Parts: sequence; structure tokens; C-alpha cells
Amino acid sequence: MDAIFRTARRADSAALAELIYVAARAHYATSGYDLSLGGSRDDQIVQIKNLTRTDARSWFHFSFFDVAEVKGRVVASVAGFERPATDPLVDRALLEIGFSQQEVDDLNQRIAPVYARFPAERPGYWTIEHVAVLSEFRRAGLAGSLVTRAMDRGRGLGFRRCLLDVFSDNVAARSLYESLGFQISEAFGEDVMPRLLDRPGMHRMTREL
Repeated sequence: MDAIFRTARRADSAALAELIYVAARAHYATSGYDLSLGGSRDDQIVQIKNLTRTDARSWFHFSFFDVAEVKGRVVASVAGFERPATDPLVDRALLEIGFSQQEVDDLNQRIAPVYARFPAERPGYWTIEHVAVLSEFRRAGLAGSLVTRAMDRGRGLGFRRCLLDVFSDNVAARSLYESLGFQISEAFGEDVMPRLLDRPGMHRMTREL
């Protein structure tokens, strides 16, 4: 497969929104955005699209993404960013796209039981997130190439360690990350995620850059 790998552009927002949704849903029947954003799949994708191009550079922002393009179509994506710097900007981005402060507060309350189970974010780590490939383009090495690009970008910014999170039963994704040098460092969420997200807990995986 002839693919072009490049940094994402603002014009990629619609494609990125679809891929961000795909990454969050994975092989499950529901998406984590059913809990956080609510509404239909199409409504969620519109909101995600808007989040990719706000002035607030939260971890949805297009500037953090690398993409793979096949015959002019963006078919895969990966984001890399410093999470402690981007997390505080999510609320601001939601306000930018039309959420009221009450709606932002309600969203945060809905997801609080989930995020309370996440390990503390360690300073100096580069986070890999939103890893997705459209179904018809999988098993062609696109995800591995994009994760490597994202790690290279983090290394170039001075980071020496990186992390990512994966659901414990996502064997294919975990195998990919292990082939790239990631190792499981801890497990979390087994007591909450089956109840709120209808899926198992997660593994945090880390590696040196």
C-alpha cells in the first residue's frame, strides 16, 4: 500500500474526527463518547471535529496529529502530546464549541469515576493517543509507522519516555505496542469501566524514547 505520512492540517478535521471516534470505540459496541458527549454517533463526530480546531490546543487539536494518506484520503492517525499541558485546555475547548459552563461541569461529573482510576500523569512523559486506522486499511503497517513518527516527534521535543493506554482485552493493539518496545507498567479501571463503559479495565504501557 502506497501511503503518504505527514503532519495533520486544519483541513483534516473531518477525517480526524472520524478516526478519533474509531480509536475510542475500538472493537466494542459503544464508544466512550456515549458517556462523555452523549447524543448520536453523528452528533459526537461533529463535536469532535469542532474540538480539533479550537484556539485552545487540547489533546484533540489537529496540530498534535500525524496521519497516513492513501490516494488523497486520510485513513489513519495518531496523536502525540504532553498530557499535563493539554488536559486543562479541554474545558476551554468545549466552551469554544458552544458548551455552557453547566454542560462542561456535567460532562466532567459523568466521566469523573472513570478518570479517577487513571494513574497519575508523570512529568516528562510523551503521551500517545487516538491511534486509529480505518477498517479497510488495517494490517498494512500504518499504525506502527504513525506511532513511530509520534514517538520521534516527542523525542525531538526533548522527551525521553512515553506512555499510552490500551484496554486489556485489545490483544491486537497490545501486540502492536509490544512490538514497538512498550511494556505494561500497571493495570487500572477494572472496578469501574465494565459498569460505565461496558468494557474491561486498561493497561498503561510505557517505554523509553
